[in-house]
Amino acid sequence: MSSTLQVSDHKRQLQDGTPDLMVLTLSNIRHVVAEHGAASLHVHNALTLLRMTLYTLRQALDAVYGDNYLWQVATLDGQHVAPSVRKVRSLLAEEKAEDESDKDKYNLGTEYTDNFAVIFNIILWSSILLGLAVYAVSYGIWVMDPGRDSIIYRMTSQRIKKDQ
Repeated sequence: MSSTLQVSDHKRQLQDGTPDLMVLTLSNIRHVVAEHGAASLHVHNALTLLRMTLYTLRQALDAVYGDNYLWQVATLDGQHVAPSVRKVRSLLAEEKAEDESDKDKYNLGTEYTDNFAVIFNIILWSSILLGLAVYAVSYGIWVMDPGRDSIIYRMTSQRIKKDQ
């Protein structure tokens, strides 16, 4: 609430012509109802306090934004709220066998064996090493300078000397 009043000091900066969205998250009073009962004085006081707070907040937002904001309050009955307890699954529990209809129904991918990662790494690194070897040999042939060591140069140079 105090932050809204602090924002009212900078009202001129908020007048940009674009409506603002206010998202307000409040804890529900389901726990108060569960602790004290639905017709108890504690629940009545909690609802009254909540209504007064929302009314004060709406007045503060009207003073700051005028009609240039979106205000929504939604309440949920405790029966429609998802339970806060998660179902625990054990890794040691037996898995149910899935038949082919479930695989087609859920568009599941194929299952791989435990050796898939090993085979994949062997093929990957062998391919990389083979590629590097081919590149090194190709580079060596490309930059090779036979000079006078080649048999072609020896044969042609001797014939040229004999002919003269």
